Amino acid sequence: MPKADMLMKLLKSNNKGFNTVLQQVKIISASDGNCQATFKVSPDSVNMFGTLHGGISATLVDVISSLALKSHPLGDRKSVSTDIHMTYLKSAAIGEEILINVKPLKVGKQIAQLYVEILNNANKDLLVKGMHTKFLMADKIKDIMKLNRRMQLVFLIVIGSQLINKMPKADFIMKMINQCKGFDALTKNVKYLSANNGNCQATLKVEPEHTNPLGGLHGGFSATLVDIVSSMALVTHKYGEVPSVSVDMHMSYLKSATVGDELVINAKTLRVGKTLAFLEVEILNNATKDLLVKGSHTKFLMKPK
Repeated sequence: MPKADMLMKLLKSNNKGFNTVLQQVKIISASDGNCQATFKVSPDSVNMFGTLHGGISATLVDVISSLALKSHPLGDRKSVSTDIHMTYLKSAAIGEEILINVKPLKVGKQIAQLYVEILNNANKDLLVKGMHTKFLMADKIKDIMKLNRRMQLVFLIVIGSQLINKMPKADFIMKMINQCKGFDALTKNVKYLSANNGNCQATLKVEPEHTNPLGGLHGGFSATLVDIVSSMALVTHKYGEVPSVSVDMHMSYLKSATVGDELVINAKTLRVGKTLAFLEVEILNNATKDLLVKGSHTKFLMKPK
């Protein structure tokens, strides 16, 4: 069958775990590592401001580029993500259709590098640029897809310092998360242990809905954790209590986690300037203390003039 139909069938067959967030994806074409797909922004894929969630963008980069790799003559192998780099330029609102274009930069014996652009399908504005690096394993797997890692972002939050100071900041953040809708609701099981002075620590038990088709922690969900927990850390900083938007996020994947594992997410604010904030996140296995994911997140501060 045509490769686009084959990838569409493969995507639907792996519609479980965290991949269920991509039910609106339609594969248009796929050949030699190139892939084009569309996705309609729904209420379930937006942040609290009603625009495309950065975590969804990262997941699209992860999954669609992984599907594109499947169509390459050298890419029909099991693979795992090692690095994803996201740059956010513009956003999209509910009802808008976005176009995802994937191009393979290199597919070697062990490493594949893919470039992804996400555009507004109506006006062709470039919304997101993504780079995805994957390690290719030796064994060929024809029946399993590797829709792993993707990153994330554009988690916008407005919070007043007077509100924060009414209760411990970790408790306040938990209350905020419990009230979240749209894509943010997927992090409802995150427990915030501490939050103060731009630092934040949280835990999460890996559930089936957080995994990829291979049963490991989904890269898109990891990116979403980096996005959201670092955004929460930022609002506890004395200069970070303003609306902010993501401009850059970089993920490095070192190890994975499986269902039942407890994660600890440590977010640290490195610097808050007049217009930009720089944050760093580590995701660890809470039992072994193994470092699983390293993330960096840059946000633009929307300070009132």
